[in-house]
Amino acid sequence: MNIPVTQSPSEQWLEEATQISQIFNQDLDWKSRLNQAIPIIRRLVIFDNLVIYRPDPTGQYLSLIYARATGRGRSQGAEITWGEPFARRVAAAQSILLEQGIPEQSGTDRLDKPILLGIPLETGTTKFGVLVIIRFGSPLFDDQQVQIARWAAE
Repeated sequence: MNIPVTQSPSEQWLEEATQISQIFNQDLDWKSRLNQAIPIIRRLVIFDNLVIYRPDPTGQYLSLIYARATGRGRSQGAEITWGEPFARRVAAAQSILLEQGIPEQSGTDRLDKPILLGIPLETGTTKFGVLVIIRFGSPLFDDQQVQIARWAAE
């Protein structure tokens, strides 16, 4: 009798983190690497949209430079939230921000209830943007998922 061998959560995390690291070390442009890594990142941190904003040279305005809809709202396109006002708050605070309310009541539209996780993108003293991860509805982000997202953003 063959008994299937399953990985523990920590073994799965290690395997997927290794895959993500290998992708980001490839000699490809950053968008191609990110496109390859997103399905793996999404297994660790469930999200519906992933967005990257970059500040203009003055630092006053943010421009959307990458947007990927992977879950709920994917067919809504431009009509769903991409988190720009939230990204501005993350850029101003220069720290991780989390905006999540009480999980929705049954019967309400999940697209009206975005849960937002914002992470400043920087290396040393160079600030080069904001990563916004969006979920529509539930579940809420837990501490482990916030740390995984932070790791992936670095």
